[in-house]
Amino acid sequence: MEKENGLDEAARASTVEAWVFWLLVSRWALAVTAVLYWLGVVGFSPLDLIEWVGRALYGTSETAAEDLPKYIAGPYAFIHGLFGGASWLFLFLPLRAFVRYRVGVIEAGSEEAYRQRIREEAERASTPQPVGVLVSISIAKGGALSSSETLVETADGFFRVSGLVDTVKKGEPVFVLGNSLLIGEGDRQRRYTVIS
Repeated sequence: MEKENGLDEAARASTVEAWVFWLLVSRWALAVTAVLYWLGVVGFSPLDLIEWVGRALYGTSETAAEDLPKYIAGPYAFIHGLFGGASWLFLFLPLRAFVRYRVGVIEAGSEEAYRQRIREEAERASTPQPVGVLVSISIAKGGALSSSETLVETADGFFRVSGLVDTVKKGEPVFVLGNSLLIGEGDRQRRYTVIS
Protein backbone atom coordinates (compact mmCIF):
# COMPACT_ATOMS: atom_id res chain seq x y z
CA MET A 1 0.00 0.00 0.00
CA GLU A 2 2.85 2.41 0.81
CA LYS A 3 4.38 1.81 -2.58
CA GLU A 4 1.08 2.70 -4.28
CA ASN A 5 0.86 5.94 -2.28
CA GLY A 6 4.47 6.73 -3.20
CA LEU A 7 3.69 6.18 -6.86
CA ASP A 8 0.53 8.23 -6.49
CA GLU A 9 2.50 11.11 -4.93
CA ALA A 10 5.16 10.85 -7.64
CA ALA A 11 2.50 10.86 -10.35
CA ARG A 12 0.83 13.90 -8.78
CA ALA A 13 4.14 15.73 -8.51
CA SER A 14 5.02 15.06 -12.15
CA THR A 15 1.54 16.15 -13.27
CA VAL A 16 1.82 19.38 -11.28
CA GLU A 17 5.27 20.03 -12.74
CA ALA A 18 3.88 19.52 -16.25
CA TRP A 19 1.06 22.02 -15.66
CA VAL A 20 3.48 24.58 -14.22
CA PHE A 21 5.93 24.04 -17.09
CA TRP A 22 3.28 24.67 -19.73
CA LEU A 23 2.06 27.70 -17.81
CA LEU A 24 5.57 29.17 -17.94
CA VAL A 25 5.91 28.35 -21.63
CA SER A 26 2.55 30.01 -22.30
CA ARG A 27 3.54 33.11 -20.35
CA TRP A 28 6.72 33.54 -22.36
CA ALA A 29 4.91 32.79 -25.63
CA LEU A 30 2.31 35.48 -24.88
CA ALA A 31 5.05 37.96 -23.92
CA VAL A 32 6.92 37.29 -27.17
CA THR A 33 3.67 37.59 -29.14
CA ALA A 34 2.98 40.96 -27.49
CA VAL A 35 6.44 42.22 -28.48
CA LEU A 36 5.97 40.90 -32.02
CA TYR A 37 2.61 42.70 -32.17
CA TRP A 38 4.25 45.96 -31.09
CA LEU A 39 6.95 45.46 -33.74
CA GLY A 40 4.31 44.83 -36.41
CA VAL A 41 5.16 41.18 -37.12
CA VAL A 42 1.85 39.92 -35.68
CA GLY A 43 -1.02 41.87 -37.20
CA PHE A 44 -3.89 41.04 -34.83
CA SER A 45 -4.54 40.99 -31.10
CA PRO A 46 -7.28 39.87 -28.73
CA LEU A 47 -8.34 43.52 -28.57
CA ASP A 48 -8.90 43.46 -32.34
CA LEU A 49 -11.06 40.34 -31.92
CA ILE A 50 -13.13 42.06 -29.22
CA GLU A 51 -13.58 45.11 -31.47
CA TRP A 52 -14.60 42.90 -34.40
CA VAL A 53 -17.19 41.03 -32.30
CA GLY A 54 -18.51 44.33 -30.93
CA ARG A 55 -18.89 45.77 -34.43
CA ALA A 56 -20.65 42.59 -35.60
CA LEU A 57 -23.07 42.62 -32.67
CA TYR A 58 -23.89 46.31 -32.71
CA GLY A 59 -23.56 46.97 -36.43
CA THR A 60 -21.09 49.83 -36.06
CA SER A 61 -18.45 50.64 -38.63
CA GLU A 62 -14.72 50.43 -38.06
CA THR A 63 -12.97 53.59 -36.95
CA ALA A 64 -9.91 54.03 -39.12
CA ALA A 65 -7.06 56.25 -38.05
CA GLU A 66 -7.29 57.97 -41.47
CA ASP A 67 -10.87 59.10 -40.74
CA LEU A 68 -9.84 60.90 -37.56
CA PRO A 69 -8.49 64.45 -37.46
CA LYS A 70 -4.71 64.56 -37.89
CA TYR A 71 -4.02 65.71 -34.34
CA ILE A 72 -5.83 62.64 -32.94
CA ALA A 73 -4.78 59.97 -35.47
CA GLY A 74 -1.26 59.54 -34.07
CA PRO A 75 -2.20 59.25 -30.40
CA TYR A 76 -5.14 56.98 -31.31
CA ALA A 77 -2.89 54.61 -33.25
CA PHE A 78 -0.31 54.61 -30.43
CA ILE A 79 -2.88 53.89 -27.70
CA HIS A 80 -4.59 51.23 -29.83
CA GLY A 81 -1.23 49.54 -30.46
CA LEU A 82 -0.24 49.77 -26.80
CA PHE A 83 -3.47 48.20 -25.57
CA GLY A 84 -3.48 45.67 -28.41
CA GLY A 85 -0.08 44.35 -27.30
CA ALA A 86 -1.10 44.47 -23.66
CA SER A 87 -4.17 42.38 -24.49
CA TRP A 88 -1.80 39.52 -25.42
CA LEU A 89 -0.28 39.80 -21.94
CA PHE A 90 -3.70 39.88 -20.24
CA LEU A 91 -4.55 36.50 -21.79
CA PHE A 92 -2.16 35.06 -19.21
CA LEU A 93 -4.47 35.94 -16.29
CA PRO A 94 -7.33 33.49 -17.02
CA LEU A 95 -4.78 30.85 -18.02
CA ARG A 96 -2.97 31.27 -14.69
CA ALA A 97 -6.24 31.06 -12.75
CA PHE A 98 -7.17 27.83 -14.56
CA VAL A 99 -3.74 26.26 -13.91
CA ARG A 100 -3.87 27.25 -10.22
CA TYR A 101 -7.26 25.57 -9.99
CA ARG A 102 -6.07 22.39 -11.74
CA VAL A 103 -2.89 22.17 -9.66
CA GLY A 104 -4.93 22.69 -6.48
CA VAL A 105 -7.30 19.87 -7.44
CA ILE A 106 -4.39 17.56 -8.28
CA GLU A 107 -2.60 18.31 -4.99
CA ALA A 108 -5.78 17.91 -2.92
CA GLY A 109 -6.72 14.66 -4.64
CA SER A 110 -10.25 15.62 -5.66
CA GLU A 111 -12.32 18.65 -6.48
CA GLU A 112 -14.30 18.39 -3.23
CA ALA A 113 -11.09 18.18 -1.17
CA TYR A 114 -9.77 21.24 -3.02
CA ARG A 115 -12.94 23.23 -2.31
CA GLN A 116 -12.81 22.16 1.34
CA ARG A 117 -9.19 23.33 1.57
CA ILE A 118 -10.13 26.71 0.04
CA ARG A 119 -12.97 27.08 2.57
CA GLU A 120 -10.63 26.23 5.47
CA GLU A 121 -8.02 28.73 4.25
CA ALA A 122 -10.66 31.45 3.91
CA GLU A 123 -11.98 30.68 7.40
CA ARG A 124 -8.45 30.74 8.83
CA ALA A 125 -7.72 34.06 7.08
CA SER A 126 -10.88 35.62 8.53
CA THR A 127 -10.10 34.54 12.11
CA PRO A 128 -8.02 36.97 14.21
CA GLN A 129 -4.77 35.43 15.46
CA PRO A 130 -3.70 36.44 19.00
CA VAL A 131 -0.23 38.01 19.29
CA GLY A 132 -0.13 38.60 23.03
CA VAL A 133 -1.09 41.58 25.14
CA LEU A 134 -0.25 45.25 24.68
CA VAL A 135 3.03 46.12 26.42
CA SER A 136 3.69 49.66 25.20
CA ILE A 137 3.09 52.14 22.40
CA SER A 138 5.35 54.90 21.11
CA ILE A 139 4.89 57.43 18.32
CA ALA A 140 7.38 56.58 15.59
CA LYS A 141 6.63 59.47 13.26
CA GLY A 142 4.11 62.23 13.15
CA GLY A 143 3.67 65.85 12.34
CA ALA A 144 2.03 68.36 10.08
CA LEU A 145 3.63 67.19 6.83
CA SER A 146 3.89 63.45 7.43
CA SER A 147 1.42 60.73 8.23
CA SER A 148 1.42 59.49 11.79
CA GLU A 149 2.87 56.12 12.67
CA THR A 150 2.93 54.31 15.99
CA LEU A 151 5.16 51.49 17.18
CA VAL A 152 3.08 48.94 19.10
CA GLU A 153 4.90 46.46 21.34
CA THR A 154 3.14 43.26 22.29
CA ALA A 155 4.28 40.25 24.28
CA ASP A 156 5.13 38.50 20.98
CA GLY A 157 6.80 41.33 19.03
CA PHE A 158 6.63 44.80 17.52
CA PHE A 159 4.21 46.21 14.93
CA ARG A 160 4.42 49.55 13.14
CA VAL A 161 0.93 50.82 12.40
CA SER A 162 -0.51 53.77 10.52
CA GLY A 163 -2.11 56.48 12.62
CA LEU A 164 -1.95 57.41 16.27
CA VAL A 165 -2.84 54.66 18.70
CA ASP A 166 -4.89 56.15 21.50
CA THR A 167 -7.63 55.09 23.91
CA VAL A 168 -5.97 51.73 24.52
CA LYS A 169 -4.58 50.39 27.79
CA LYS A 170 -1.61 48.21 28.61
CA GLY A 171 -2.52 44.58 29.04
CA GLU A 172 -5.31 44.58 26.44
CA PRO A 173 -5.28 41.59 24.06
CA VAL A 174 -3.85 42.19 20.59
CA PHE A 175 -4.83 40.25 17.46
CA VAL A 176 -3.65 40.21 13.84
CA LEU A 177 -6.19 39.83 11.02
CA GLY A 178 -4.65 40.09 7.56
CA ASN A 179 -2.77 43.40 7.51
CA SER A 180 -4.76 44.82 10.44
CA LEU A 181 -3.84 44.97 14.10
CA LEU A 182 -6.81 44.67 16.46
CA ILE A 183 -6.31 45.99 19.99
CA GLY A 184 -8.89 45.26 22.68
CA GLU A 185 -12.05 43.19 22.71
CA GLY A 186 -15.74 43.77 22.13
CA ASP A 187 -16.93 47.37 21.76
CA ARG A 188 -13.53 48.77 22.75
CA GLN A 189 -11.68 46.97 19.96
CA ARG A 190 -9.69 49.30 17.68
CA ARG A 191 -8.38 48.42 14.21
CA TYR A 192 -5.08 49.76 12.85
CA THR A 193 -3.34 49.10 9.52
CA VAL A 194 0.02 47.36 9.90
CA ILE A 195 2.82 49.01 7.90
CA SER A 196 5.55 46.50 8.73
